[in-house]
Amino acid sequence: MSRWTWTLAYLKGSDASSEPAQEQGWRTALSLCALIVLVLSSQIQRYNAFVSTLKWLHLSDWHQGRPKSQPETDRSVVRDALITDLKRRRKLNEELADLDFIFFTGDLAYSGKKTEYKAAAEDFLDRILEATQVGKDRLLMVPGNHDLDRDYLQALPPLLKTFTDRSVVDEWLGDDIKRRNLLAPMTEYEKFWLSYLGTTEQSGPLLSHARTYDVRGKSIVVIGLNSAWMCGQNKTEVEKNRQEVNDYGFLILGERQFHQWIPDAQTAPVADVRICLLHHPFWWMSPIEGRNKTERRLVRTCHFILQGHEHDAEVKVPNSTSGDCAIISAGAAYDRRDNAESPNGYNLVHIDFEQRHSTVYLRKYDDKKGEYIADPTATEGRWTFTLPKELGGLPESKEPKKTAELGQVPTEERGFKGAAVAVEAPKIEKHFGEFEGFEQLPESERELVESTDQDKIIGDVWAIQNPTTLKNLGEIYRIHHAGSSFEYVSAVFLVKANSLAARGAPGYGEPDFVQSVKVFKPLHDPIYCYKITLTITSTDQFLGQASWTLTDGQGGKVKTIPVPVRRVGRKGIRELLLFFDPILRPKTGPYTMDFRWLVNESMAPLRDLGKDELFLDPTRAAGLIGRMDLVLKVPVSFGNLQMMQSGRPEASRQGRPMTKGELSSYEESDGTFNSYGWTGTNLEPDTLFAADVVKLNGGRAK
Repeated sequence: MSRWTWTLAYLKGSDASSEPAQEQGWRTALSLCALIVLVLSSQIQRYNAFVSTLKWLHLSDWHQGRPKSQPETDRSVVRDALITDLKRRRKLNEELADLDFIFFTGDLAYSGKKTEYKAAAEDFLDRILEATQVGKDRLLMVPGNHDLDRDYLQALPPLLKTFTDRSVVDEWLGDDIKRRNLLAPMTEYEKFWLSYLGTTEQSGPLLSHARTYDVRGKSIVVIGLNSAWMCGQNKTEVEKNRQEVNDYGFLILGERQFHQWIPDAQTAPVADVRICLLHHPFWWMSPIEGRNKTERRLVRTCHFILQGHEHDAEVKVPNSTSGDCAIISAGAAYDRRDNAESPNGYNLVHIDFEQRHSTVYLRKYDDKKGEYIADPTATEGRWTFTLPKELGGLPESKEPKKTAELGQVPTEERGFKGAAVAVEAPKIEKHFGEFEGFEQLPESERELVESTDQDKIIGDVWAIQNPTTLKNLGEIYRIHHAGSSFEYVSAVFLVKANSLAARGAPGYGEPDFVQSVKVFKPLHDPIYCYKITLTITSTDQFLGQASWTLTDGQGGKVKTIPVPVRRVGRKGIRELLLFFDPILRPKTGPYTMDFRWLVNESMAPLRDLGKDELFLDPTRAAGLIGRMDLVLKVPVSFGNLQMMQSGRPEASRQGRPMTKGELSSYEESDGTFNSYGWTGTNLEPDTLFAADVVKLNGGRAK
């Protein structure tokens, strides 16, 4: 009886094969639920559900009413292309179909006039809201320099001479009458805000405001700051009798704007995620208030800072003594139609708290194509980074703070373009279909997978289960277990590519053997289970056989209970949960997980294109990783290869080819396979560890 069948029979108290198929299916579903209740009942109270994603659209600099140096139809052409692109956003990422927010970071108008705001509402914002199906209560804005009506500036005193130090700035912003005079040039912006949004709940739109939202159980605070209230004060003479406004280095935020909204202030709202909106980058600020100090405070206390003004799309994630924070700049929604230097653009942001990463989709208008395309300044128009601060995983408990490092043992996946790859759970192994000839495999290959002391699955155990039950079990895992922390001691990812053998040569006609070995230690939380994802693809097929062992530091075997699950919204993906008995306690180990499986065509691109890659992506590991090895074994008949530094820009620069001595433990005793390896030590947890594999032709890369 297989391991899986034995588990079900044990739960039912009888032999699973003795009942009719329909009765077995019904009892199996109940048994699965009972199993999960038994496994989770002792710890379910320790965890709270957490939101897994957050998505928004970031726009800036529409400039409604810009002087008609170009036909007004140009604006409509760019806008219509933008609307069309937004309606297709789910092609970038299915989860972008339902956006949580729209953020607009200034310069909705061009001259701060009433007519401009009316036109912007009808011709721009209304259409954006309709295309995204986002309500006005989730549209948040801040003013920019073009939202000032400069006719008002003549009535103000010379503010550059007035604001000689921070104390004077604080006095004016704290005085109701003086503050109202300062903000008078934005009167029409304020009127538009209150009339269009239909609420005064976001009080004080002219200076600063904050609003707290509950997004699927996570508290999101959005802070809006006015970086433009000092605009237009400094003028530079460009030629005789003609001056131009030059705001650079003369703008002031004023600490009074943001102090009340940040965590070290008593009035600060409680937040899981804090997002700050302002129009100008920090370097436009005056040294009067210590612009570096202002930037440090906001970077230290906010998770995301969104800005505009410079019409230049950019993503930065500084990590310094001030802390880490993602700063995202949007291009102009409309500057002019054919601006090749600073093209019109916008961005969409997708945050995955469970995986602890965020992806910014950068879009730009291409006038030759008449449509929005991926911004080539980022690879395929997207930029992915690890979430700042401690975002991701489960909410912090009331216990003393432990560590900002979150993670769990990564597992393998086959990468894009056919590359053999390892990434963290829950992406995991992408290999699997059906295989009828397992018994005809060479004995040595069968033993690698079918060892009697290993746990295993045989056949498609997902096909006989209730799909809803499988998805619900996957959701239970996501909510209660995905944030557990692991420390990596070492990791090995090995592929024996039999499918590369020439006809008649050793290995020909046999499936590839893949092995992943992880040595790890639980950190501050107990580890209840380990997740493997099995995906059917068109090029590599799971052969109905996988086996694994988990051993403790003394070599004793740890019992595992396999439970098949499916991922919500991802048709065709099979996942396997391995529940541990006993639970892996904090500060124990090291434990060794040895997972093995058979797969067809794992290195097809190397055969067909002469190039492939292997990589490990341990983004959820905690702390430095002691060592990682990438090993590829190819038939001698295939010819010679070279492993080299990965050409991917996001890959670690660490690593080197393995020496003959280091590869000796992986060599085939009969000399029918050559082994190639890439190794690295003391590796960063959030960096791709990768190597390119190139087929040599006459001693040179093909």
